[in-house]
This record gives sequence, C-alpha cells and structure tokens, in this order.
Amino acid sequence: GPAVLLAYRGRSGDLVTCYFGDEAGSAETRYSVEQSHGINVVSRVENGIGYAVIGTSAPEELMNIARTGYLALTPES
Repeated sequence: GPAVLLAYRGRSGDLVTCYFGDEAGSAETRYSVEQSHGINVVSRVENGIGYAVIGTSAPEELMNIARTGYLALTPES
C-alpha cells in the first residue's frame, strides 16, 4: 500500500529515517523499541497507520521523534 519514507540528520548528526505506511487491517500496537547491530527502531501501529523511526540515535531520542510524529498525525479531539 501507500507509504512515505523521510530521512534527515538529527541534532547529533546521526541519520534518522521515518517510515509511515498504510496498515489498515493490522492489529494496533503500543510503542516497540528494538535494537540490532547499533541500529535502534521505535515502531507503532495505530488507526491504520504504521510507522517506524530508525537510526543510530539513542532509543529515547527516537521515541521522542516517534511521539512527535504520532501527535502530528492524530486528529485533535
């Protein structure tokens, strides 16, 4: 399905990649943090949108980016 991939340099100079994709029909998840070979991933599925923030930055920094992205995508109630 449709997806968007954004890449930029974070404050620390590390490359950060953000992936947003159509996950209609997928089960919703809470934030998940995974680490492998020096790469950190924060991901979540909610309201039919899946997203992941990937990079060598600290997991806490990636979580902050993920939460900011989530708030930007969530309609205000």
